[in-house]
Formats: sequence, structure tokens, C-alpha cells
Amino acid sequence: MNWHRALLALSLLGLACGQVTSLGNQKGGGNAGQGGAAADAGTGAGFGGGAGAGSSGSGGSSAATSTCDVVPAVPIANPTPEQVERTKLIHDFCTNVVKQCGDASPRWHAGGICSPAELVLGCEQDLLQGYLVLGAACDAEWKKWVICGTNATYDTLPECSAVGIGQFNGGEVIQCHAEKLAFGDCVHTKGPWKDVTGTYTTCSYNTLISGPCELFCTVGKNHFGISCSANPGLPLECSCMVNGELIQEFDGLGWYGNSYATDCADAAKRAADGECTNRLECCFQYTNGGKDVCLCGSDPKLLGQPTCQALAEFAGGKVVDICSQYLPTGGNCWPPPCQ
Repeated sequence: MNWHRALLALSLLGLACGQVTSLGNQKGGGNAGQGGAAADAGTGAGFGGGAGAGSSGSGGSSAATSTCDVVPAVPIANPTPEQVERTKLIHDFCTNVVKQCGDASPRWHAGGICSPAELVLGCEQDLLQGYLVLGAACDAEWKKWVICGTNATYDTLPECSAVGIGQFNGGEVIQCHAEKLAFGDCVHTKGPWKDVTGTYTTCSYNTLISGPCELFCTVGKNHFGISCSANPGLPLECSCMVNGELIQEFDGLGWYGNSYATDCADAAKRAADGECTNRLECCFQYTNGGKDVCLCGSDPKLLGQPTCQALAEFAGGKVVDICSQYLPTGGNCWPPPCQ
């Protein structure tokens, strides 16, 4: 699997698990507080350096106005020396980034208006999750990047926007570029993702993120994330998301969203053959009770019509390429003008 796709998969899971925040048009101000260092017990999804919010810069914050949703993790009772070392590396990196960058970096574990200490904690959880997903197989390369980022100076918005290991800011020269590339090459060789090509698309799957099975598939410009889990004795039950938004299927009797598979490889093959990934095949808009409605699904026959056009006409609406709620921005963006 191309490692950039692996990083995008992780970002997509971050979208699924919480708010991804990237605010402001300038580098924020403020100093980093000493957030509690996260032990190797981070939860959720997200990857890369954290963002800060200070008293200056767009979206500046203070503890008094904090709406931050970061949650402390339960520390490991008896951490290994490796875990202790990793925790310190992560904390030093995040303290440096938050101190310099303000609110100019995407973040997952610290959504909302956060104090510097909260941003450090969220950054630590982001970075730890990234390590657990991709970095463990390339520990030496990961450490070199983190140490480089800890000692780096971030003077511009592009530099702050690209502090995460999977962020290259459109190919511009940025801090620790060589270290990021070396880590990426290692992940491409040793990473935990496996590819499956089917009749509809190619999907990659990984059993090491946050459950028994995580999948990532790209169809055109749209990115599908599939998360599967199961109780003992039962098949995997898989949810379907596109561009970070849960997408269900229509069948005439109601709506269903989950699918089932024997194991992760089977789930990946099913998705590569169109299960879940075909749910944008038919999208149409119509009005119901004075409200605009937009639906997408795999097959108009599930709703009793032979074609998508016929289904849209039956509803008194029109066919569209994709419903706005399934766009990568969720149909929303900030600040305007934006796409």
C-alpha cells in the first residue's frame, strides 16, 4: 500500500471519530502549558503534530473560554522503559509545536477551543495513535522524525500546517522533510496495511488500529472508511463511512448501514467488490414536507425503480453527483470563501 494512502486512511478515521480542526489564517500566539504526558493508552484516531491556540492569531483561546473536548487517557500502571521513552519524546515534540504554531495545524483529539495545555495533551494523543498504527513497525525512523520535529523552528503557516508526519504541504520544502520521507519509505515496506483489488476498487485493510479490522478504499475523489468488530462466535459487523460521514443503504423497508464478513480479509474483498463502496452510485435530491432531502445508495432497484433517473423523477427530484453531506468537507467549510 502506498504509505500516503495509509496516512489518509488514518486521517479519515480521525474524521470518523471526532472533529478535525484546522483554524486560522495566521500563526497563533501564546505559550505552551505543561500538559500531562500521555501514556501509551491513547484512544481514538488521528495522526501528526498537534495545533496550538494562543491569545493572538485566528481562533486564539484561553482556559476561561475553553470548549476543548480532549480527554485524559488512563495511564499504564507499569509502563516499559520503551513506553516511558516514547511518552517523553512525544511530549517534548508537542510542547515545541504548540508553543510555536498556535492554531495552525490539524488536530483530532483536541477539538474546539483549547488551552495550550489541552492542545499539548491532544497532540500527544494524536501522535501516539499514529505511532501505534504505523510507527511501531518503523520505530527507529519514527524516533528520528520526532526528534527532528522537537528541535525544529516553525516560522510560517505552511511550516506549522505540515508538522504532522503525513503532511507535506503540497511538496514544499518543510522541516524534517527527509526524516518524513525515510519514515514513509519504511512504512511502505514494513507497514501493517494489505491491499485487496476487486471488481470495483482497491481497498487496504489493517487489524492494528482500534479494533479487529479497519479498511480504507478510494473511489474517484471519495474515500471510504470501514470499521469492523465482532463478539466471539459472530461474524464481523462493519460500518460504512464516506469522507468521514456515515452512509447508509436504502432497501425499501427502511435503512441499513452495516454489512458482515467472515474476517478482515473477507471484509476487504467485499468492499473492493463494491460492498459499501458503491453507495454513491445513485444520489438524488427531492423535497419532503417543505424540506430538502438528498439520499445516496447503491441500486435504485432497492427502492423499486429501474434507474436512478427514474427514482429521482418518482420522488419529484433530480439526480446529483453526490449529496453535500458526503462531500469531504461535509458540505461545510470555514472561513469562507472555501470549498
